[in-house]
Amino acid sequence: MGIALQTQHLAFGHSVLPPDPGFLSDLESYPYAQAVNYVATSSGDWQGQAQVFDLEDPTENWSEPYIWCQFFLLSPPQAGFEYRVGLYRKVNDYNGQLIGLSDLKTTVGSGTAPGFKWVKIKPPTGQSVIDLSSTEHYQVALLTNQYNTGEMVFGCKEYNDYQPYKSNHITSPAAVTSQTSEGDLMNIGFGGWRSDFYLWFGLGKSGAENSENLP
Repeated sequence: MGIALQTQHLAFGHSVLPPDPGFLSDLESYPYAQAVNYVATSSGDWQGQAQVFDLEDPTENWSEPYIWCQFFLLSPPQAGFEYRVGLYRKVNDYNGQLIGLSDLKTTVGSGTAPGFKWVKIKPPTGQSVIDLSSTEHYQVALLTNQYNTGEMVFGCKEYNDYQPYKSNHITSPAAVTSQTSEGDLMNIGFGGWRSDFYLWFGLGKSGAENSENLP
């Protein structure tokens, strides 16, 4: 089951998208140069309340007190969009285990410029570091509020291949949102319900920046 994508082809690296993924290029969902489409969260085709996006595999082991997660917005955000970003170890093609989570965020709008934004991903409660292994697979989760009034317009690419599923809807626990407790987010299920857009995310180590750049 897929979701129709409302996109527009953009001239990458020229007047719309900057040619460089910024400082958070240690690990990406896919090469930034492929993010030539966009999707608006206010679109009727979005239906992206809780999704996971595969990342490229790490080429080295990480052990960080926190990790930066970067994404790209094509237009100024509208105030009132509530979201949370998680980092998951992919246990298999149907299950994931939480290894990092951002605080709850809400867009402020008020003329905030588009471009690269990044949030801090912190270890789950009771843990001091986020560990990534070069022998494991990982995903970024985007959790939103089903009653959002604001909007973000994400840079993405259209995804047409049904295997493997590069972007999926979280199906377990049921009705996951940005308001779901950390305890209930520790283990998730997904698979079979493919999303037709594949958002671009970049991960950077803790030393890459000192503060968040929020929409």
